[in-house]
Amino acid sequence: MSSVTPPEIDESIDPIRPFILALEAASSSLSEIDDQLHRVDALLHQLQPPFSGRIRILFVPKTADGLLKPECRVFRRVKETDWFSKHISHKGLSRRLKRAGAFKNNYDALVQIAKVGQQLMEARTKLVKRRSAARLSLENLTQHNRDVLALNDPTLSAFEAVVAAATASRVAAESDSTEEKRS
Repeated sequence: MSSVTPPEIDESIDPIRPFILALEAASSSLSEIDDQLHRVDALLHQLQPPFSGRIRILFVPKTADGLLKPECRVFRRVKETDWFSKHISHKGLSRRLKRAGAFKNNYDALVQIAKVGQQLMEARTKLVKRRSAARLSLENLTQHNRDVLALNDPTLSAFEAVVAAATASRVAAESDSTEEKRS
């Protein structure tokens, strides 16, 4: 009985390539969203007067991995030159804008810009969650496969040993019968 080798994976049919392309597309989309969020922040900064209540979208480091993530923040003036900012949800961002006093001149434009920022933040959140879920799913599946392989390896080794012993005894018996026929 001859050993059978598994077929080679055809390099033109790479099973990993679609996943790599999807991850590259997701990363590209994330970069484009971040670029547009920077543009939204610049417009919010330019169109709002330097008074308490102004809203911005800033990129702040995440504590876990140091990557930057966008956050909506409302600024309050504490002293003449000091500002305090507080994180706010991106949901309903356009309703958080101030509309009285010096803010009323650009209020309509700011509402439209804030709605764009809100849409971008929601799209970014969905993309990051799906990317994380895909990564976690693949990691869990890989660990499960390792467990299955580790569990089945001793069983397969035992069967291979039995088959090898049976093959060796059959070959020995065949060679003995061949020698008896010659004699």
